[in-house]
This record gives sequence, C-alpha cells and structure tokens, in this order.
Amino acid sequence: MTFENYLTPFHTKQTIASYLHLTERFLLDFPNPEKAKYNAILKYFEKMETHPITALSAVKKYYDYLVEIEKIKEHPCKHLTIRIKNKPIQHQDFFKRHELERLLERPCRYSILENRNKSIISLLIYQGLTSENLVRLRLTDIQFSEGTVYIKASTKARRRLLELEARQIVFLLNYIENDRPKLQKTPTNQLFVGMKGEALTVDGLFRMIKPMNSLYPDRNLNPLTIRQSVVRHLTHEKNLPLEKVQEISGHKWLSTIEKYKSNDMVEQRRLINEFHPMNRM
Repeated sequence: MTFENYLTPFHTKQTIASYLHLTERFLLDFPNPEKAKYNAILKYFEKMETHPITALSAVKKYYDYLVEIEKIKEHPCKHLTIRIKNKPIQHQDFFKRHELERLLERPCRYSILENRNKSIISLLIYQGLTSENLVRLRLTDIQFSEGTVYIKASTKARRRLLELEARQIVFLLNYIENDRPKLQKTPTNQLFVGMKGEALTVDGLFRMIKPMNSLYPDRNLNPLTIRQSVVRHLTHEKNLPLEKVQEISGHKWLSTIEKYKSNDMVEQRRLINEFHPMNRM
C-alpha cells in the first residue's frame, strides 16, 4: 500500500496532492524518516515560514501510514501541535436545525442509495461528524441494541460514543440489512459503500452533498458548515455547557467551542450598534 493509497479514503484529491507534495519536501530533510526524532521534527517546523499547520498534518499522516504498514512502531510527532489564531466563524453559513433536516427530504436518484444517503446526512446533522469520521465508520461501530454510534479518534476530533436519533436508526437499519448487502461486491467492514461496492471516500461524500447546494444557493453547504451549525445549535438553541458540547462534538480544544459564544457576542454588539434607537438619531 502506497502513501497515496492510504490517504485516498480520507481526503479529497486536492488535499492528497498537497499532502504528497509537503511530505516530499519533508523527506528531503529527513531521507530516513523512521529514524527522525521529535526534537528534530519540531525544529523543522519552527523554521517553516509558510503553511506549517498543513505541513504538520501531512507529516503526521505520513507517520500514521508508516505505523500502519509496520515500518515503525511509534509515531514520533503524534502530539506535536502548532497553535495559531483561529479564523472567525462565518455566521452567514450557519443553518438552523429545520434547514438541515430538509436535506433528508431531498429525493435520491438511485433508490438503492436512499437509505445510505439519509444515514450519512443524519450523522452529519444530528451528531455533527467530520468527513473523516464518516469514512472511517465500520459496521461494528453501530450498536442498534444500545442505540449508539462509536466514533474513533481522528486527526481533528476525539473519540466518543453518541446516541442515535430514532429516525436515523430506521435509515441505518434499512441500509445495513437490506441495501448494503446488494451494494457490497467484496468483503469489507466499512459501513458506507457506493454503487459499485467501493468504499466511501471524502471525495465521494462531497459529491453527494454538492447537489444539495441548490436548496441554499446563497450559503456554503458542506460537511464543515453542517458540523459548525450543529455545534452552534448545541451551544445556543440547546444551551448546553461548553464541556458537554466538546464531549459531543469531539473538539480537542475547549477554546474552539468558546469561539461560538464570543463570535455571537460580537455579532450582537454589531446589531445593537446598527439598530439601537439612540444610534439612529
């Protein structure tokens, strides 16, 4: 298995091309990557002037790959992080819960994929999964007896065990018991497969979501903005404690959740300044 093959299920073609390029640059400095130590890798990124976070993500994935193919036993930079000021959340891209649920009503071109698509969409809009979470799901991660889905840790989120909504259990049950056996061509434990039995990839997920943009042409609908909308629903409509939202969403940093509150206060101040009677005299 090549590094490119390892990346394919989890990333878009554009991201894969970027990761391959950044990894090639890293290997110029570390021709024997299996011998590289944490401090040496840290110094490499400290000197980097452009796109250090993306480069670190690429290198981390490369070491995940080396562990997977058993070329190394331990990941030398697994816990290395680079913190920069986060970009502000774009409020105009948020969706209300009822707007996201409209995605479940959109007809599917192929009836054999209807339950699969609704299962995927429901996991996006109810559990706020990332693209990587979805393509990494296995059959064994769904427990109907408990009504839960187990999400493995990824590069962007912690592991967690989440409750399923009643309606999505119906979608998942119909997909797993009736549709998936007809789609599956070769043995695989991956939960979601395509028309030809191929494993769902991030590219495939984006292709599935893209036609739904016609429902909201003035906003940016994709797995990320759906996830952000779910987090905002938890922090504002449900008014859950930030720690509980972090537990559900799997965000590694509580500060990421805090952005939703702080950004909302900024927006409120803007509206007050714009519409308050005293400011219109």
